[in-house]
Amino acid sequence: MSTNMKYLRYNKPKKLRGSITGKQKNIIGLKPVLKGKESGLFIDRPIQVYRCWFEYLKLCLEMEDLGLSLEKMERVKFDKKKIVGFNQYLTEGSTGITRFRRYEEKSRIWKVKVKRKKYDGWDLDKVLTQSFDNWWNPHSHLFETKKTIEIKSPDKWIKKPYYRYIRVDTRKRYEDTRSEIDDLMSDLRKGEKKKELKTSTSKFSVIGKPRVDTLEVNRNIMVRFKNWELDNKGKSRKQILDEILEKEKGRMGGLNTDITRRMLLTCPILIGVCNGEFVKEIKLEEVGKLY
Repeated sequence: MSTNMKYLRYNKPKKLRGSITGKQKNIIGLKPVLKGKESGLFIDRPIQVYRCWFEYLKLCLEMEDLGLSLEKMERVKFDKKKIVGFNQYLTEGSTGITRFRRYEEKSRIWKVKVKRKKYDGWDLDKVLTQSFDNWWNPHSHLFETKKTIEIKSPDKWIKKPYYRYIRVDTRKRYEDTRSEIDDLMSDLRKGEKKKELKTSTSKFSVIGKPRVDTLEVNRNIMVRFKNWELDNKGKSRKQILDEILEKEKGRMGGLNTDITRRMLLTCPILIGVCNGEFVKEIKLEEVGKLY
């Protein structure tokens, strides 16, 4: 891709999803998507969570192609006090006052770089150029996890080191059977085995409980700001921040209307996505350099 692009080609600000009244659907707490009762395969998060991951990764890929960076200003303390001025008293014979500065402003910069090995099977060239809806069906298996199911025929047993098959006599009381199963599975509750366990067995698991509505707004803000960096069209930083606020404030619900702060909160998430995880925050201080 040409570095002479004046805007992000594959990343556009997203419109508010929801009804024609503008009310956004609340996806928090939605049940997992079961893909088949017999297979026990299901997607353990609402699809919109994976859509959000996809869109953040698409933004990272295009920013990398364009050579863009993430940046923040920091106050850095001098090793020694630095003389910044000398003022004399007006009275005759005075030796004056020497003024010192202990801090200076520096930029912490990290050039966007996606760890492609972390995204095996994603077809990153398609992530960059395709819509999520076109990409999802051929790649949804990357996010499948397995539910505990009953297998009625031994012919359907699958020999894997992580599967365990237990014989249950259905003539026994439920309470007794449950107690016996608890005993058989007790190794999963303690010792080294417990440390290996995870909530999802999918190849790509989502961390925590992402707030998709907030993530979408913050991505929009970053897209608009990066377009300004590519071509400011004579607008100052303050002008573009005011413009972004005007365009996105309807989705903020009156919460955190500080555009600069929202971008600072988005940077660690973008770095985490570059490292193959969503949503994991990796601070700019951990990877960026001071200039």
